[in-house]
Amino acid sequence: MIEKDQPTNLDKYKLTIAVSSLEDGTMTKRSLPEDIDQVIENRQNFIAKAQGDLARTALVYVTFDQDDYCRYHEITSSDMNLETLHPADALVTKNKEIGIFLPLADCCGVVLYDSAQEILMVSHIGRQSVEQYGSVGSVQHLVNEYGTKPQDIYAWLSPTAGEGNYPIHKRGGRGLRDLISNDLLYAGVQYSNIEMSEVDTTVDPNYYSHSEYLKGNQPGIDGRFAIYASMKKY
Repeated sequence: MIEKDQPTNLDKYKLTIAVSSLEDGTMTKRSLPEDIDQVIENRQNFIAKAQGDLARTALVYVTFDQDDYCRYHEITSSDMNLETLHPADALVTKNKEIGIFLPLADCCGVVLYDSAQEILMVSHIGRQSVEQYGSVGSVQHLVNEYGTKPQDIYAWLSPTAGEGNYPIHKRGGRGLRDLISNDLLYAGVQYSNIEMSEVDTTVDPNYYSHSEYLKGNQPGIDGRFAIYASMKKY
């Protein structure tokens, strides 16, 4: 974890959000299928640094075998211990005992927090989901299912691929960070409540980048960093 890359506006909202870096090791089993125990250890160590408990953490398990990238699931006790039981593009919880974990490499992890009702959502917004206006869909899900008021939402955007190396052609060649932040504003989130990491995973050697790995520009494994988010109990 790199201190300067962690979100800074969390005391106000009583949130914990942490982002791992390459030095914490890969956070997905697909990267090291021959050494799953190492991945589990990486996850456990990272979550512990964030004051969380792996056994009380749910995994945002994203799949790419369908055309719907706006799937949402509310966490129950069956979703713990990073099991991959419910494919979804975002997880929601009202339980302060639960953390949410999302592995990433170029796509953006968007934390949405309804500060009035204390509802936490972690959304995976990549190329496919931003083409389907997934950030708007995430906010609308909170509005429709929980009665959230968009002006009560705090949003944090994780490190993600920059426009220069990862343009979204179906949305004018703009970058993920730009598109997501504008979609959040369109959905009613206030500009002052949006915090964005400035890290570009395609150029920062401290973070895994899937696209740069495929280009042969990132040596080693096709790894993933992760974000962890939870609500503080007190």
